[in-house]
Amino acid sequence: MCINMKKLLCAVALLSALCLCQARATDKLKVTIYYETLCPACRAFILTDLYPAYSELGSYLDLEMVPYQWCRESEGEWTCMCQHGNDECLGNTYASCAFANYTTKVALEFMHCVEQEVAPDEPMPFKQCAKQAKISYEDLKYCAETEGLEMLIAAFKKAQDFKVPYLPFSSFNDKFDKSADIEAFKDFKKAVCRRLSNRPKACSTE
Repeated sequence: MCINMKKLLCAVALLSALCLCQARATDKLKVTIYYETLCPACRAFILTDLYPAYSELGSYLDLEMVPYQWCRESEGEWTCMCQHGNDECLGNTYASCAFANYTTKVALEFMHCVEQEVAPDEPMPFKQCAKQAKISYEDLKYCAETEGLEMLIAAFKKAQDFKVPYLPFSSFNDKFDKSADIEAFKDFKKAVCRRLSNRPKACSTE
């Protein structure tokens, strides 16, 4: 049986291109941010570095947000405490629920709003920010009340295993590297661009 070589070569070329595109689409940089919701340095980093960079480079990133709180077990019962009080634990919980139930882009929109709108001696702005991010406040509240503690415990264990030395702390591809974190804290977008295998146009000035 005779095969049309030209058609065969075209088919092979097309298949190769599709495979290459698929590989590039899935070849994302893993970025993990360890933070506290009410930590001043964490808030500044999220508002001025992480959020703008993700807005430009989100499709190239696999972002994981890990809230920090101190959790302990006593006689089979777990409790969690936060450095900046109960509101911070609530903020950590609601953010975790947002990232667990919505896309990273939507969850980060919610988190950005919370960090921007939170004010001393005022209720945490979860309802307002859920509306702004176009997600269900009631669903977030239900998640926080039913799954929140488990999420905080899991995040605490992850941070302990990773031996996070301070906050905020950034890691790339799950590698502990203080120099990389310092680089990210100084210029997060630049640090990300340096590590992307396929540099997008947004990185052209970095």
